[in-house]
Amino acid sequence: MNNNNQNSFFDGIGLGISFIIAGIFLPLLFHNKFILIIAAILIAFGIMGLGIELEKVYPNLGYTNIFMGFGIILFGASILVFSVNILTKFLFLLFLIIGGFALFSGTLKYFSNNTKESKEKKTSKKKLSSLSV
Repeated sequence: MNNNNQNSFFDGIGLGISFIIAGIFLPLLFHNKFILIIAAILIAFGIMGLGIELEKVYPNLGYTNIFMGFGIILFGASILVFSVNILTKFLFLLFLIIGGFALFSGTLKYFSNNTKESKEKKTSKKKLSSLSV
């Protein structure tokens, strides 16, 4: 990773963490349902941003999908704070389906890449040991 990408990565991680911290402290400062929803949205954006930045450093491991799934589920849960009626339940279910899909597909992608890498390491070790004998 060159210096420009590294600075971009650090800025992105810092921004994601600052969104999460602001979302945590916002309801503590203002006790309001509307502020609680804004806090959940800030935390969701922070989580999604962290996933995007981690994907830049570790490509093709599914970090974006995993963190986007968490963020979408959190955003869907924040909708239930307004009022619990049939529309909000339907919207929550929609966000839960989309977020669950992203979360589980990213998790499967992560574990599938890890098993491929471990198999490649084992085969490369066997080749090196057979060459040295």
